[in-house]
Amino acid sequence: MKSPAVGSTVRVASGVPVNRLGRSGGGIITPVSRRAIVATAPDTDGRISLVQDDLAPSPLKGRGNFLVAPMLSSVGLEEEECEVKVEDVTPLLPFEREDHAEKIDASDVNAQVEHNKGYGDQVFRLNDYTSAIAYYEAALSVCSTKYSTGGALVAKRKGHAVIAEIDCIENDGSDGNAQYDVTFITGEEGTISQKEDVLLALWSKDDAFLQPRILMNLARCLLKLGDVDAKTERRAKYRLAAVLGCSIALTLCEYHGLETDDTMTIKELGALVEKARILRSRAFLGLRKYPHATIDAKKALAQNSSSREAQKLLKETKIAQSFEKSMDRKLSKEVCRWVQSAALSSEGAEAINCADGTSVSDRGIEEKEKEDECTTHVYRKRIDAWKIVRSLSMEIAGLVAFFVAMLVLGRNRGESFER
Repeated sequence: MKSPAVGSTVRVASGVPVNRLGRSGGGIITPVSRRAIVATAPDTDGRISLVQDDLAPSPLKGRGNFLVAPMLSSVGLEEEECEVKVEDVTPLLPFEREDHAEKIDASDVNAQVEHNKGYGDQVFRLNDYTSAIAYYEAALSVCSTKYSTGGALVAKRKGHAVIAEIDCIENDGSDGNAQYDVTFITGEEGTISQKEDVLLALWSKDDAFLQPRILMNLARCLLKLGDVDAKTERRAKYRLAAVLGCSIALTLCEYHGLETDDTMTIKELGALVEKARILRSRAFLGLRKYPHATIDAKKALAQNSSSREAQKLLKETKIAQSFEKSMDRKLSKEVCRWVQSAALSSEGAEAINCADGTSVSDRGIEEKEKEDECTTHVYRKRIDAWKIVRSLSMEIAGLVAFFVAMLVLGRNRGESFER
């Protein structure tokens, strides 16, 4: 492309090293692209300086909230500068530009959903996961936020996403927390609140099952960010959101399956359920919730015994679980040996003697205070040494886990998305 103007927004691609267990810092390069602002004109070598956006999603044009993806308070607070060649940056797609005018009938919900999903798919192909999340969430906001009496919604109940029919809306939600009298799909009745219980509204006219497809594409993006984001706390939030998106998608697919007798439709929904379980299993594996990951992978394999992805997930989960247990045992043995050697050393014996309170009554107050200081000092040294040993052990565990996983399993090179 020609040299971009200073102050313009472009897209720049980069690679983030990720290991097979979903932790950044491994040897496999995962392609990621994001937006950046051009800070300087090209130098004599054809290089320009960029200020990259934070690798975290935010709503389109900064409006509204996400339904599934986490709203991170740290978005935009940290920007990264880099230098790249002019040919390494690409212009934004036409619909991403500020002067783009959308020509869609505002009353046509289906058209709006398809457009936003299509935009998300396009930037997803470019590995721009943060922008894709924004478009997928925009699509969901069109079809998943309208609640009415007689309609249905997805709610949180006892740790699960369940369908409920709206019997009555007790207030208009002017305070942002509407109350709904509902009948759950099991036949039970109850009252739920918008803020605490409701996940999203069920789109009754979703003949193409766009709602669960969007949720699954959203989960794919969240899993990618869970792999490449350098911040541990954000990686966990992305994976938890991916679990939520897949759980809602599963609930919607199972509900639609109960509403139809068409063989082809049931087969189509079954394929979506299988994919959702595989995605959720991957998210659970990243969160180290191995029993949950195993259950989903086994259910996907029960649906499709030839599913290579499900088979691979079971192997990965078993390897990760076995390795973590073995490392815990090794670490425990190391700590026991260290404690024993410390207790038998002269300094350890001194600490034990200082801790022995049988002769306190025979000593003066000043001598007792000195002994207390001795005990505290020695114990602090023991605690500091334990922290160092534990930190080194965890670092070694991460490196060994990476090499073991690399030897046993290969990395998927591409991710498909729901069309």
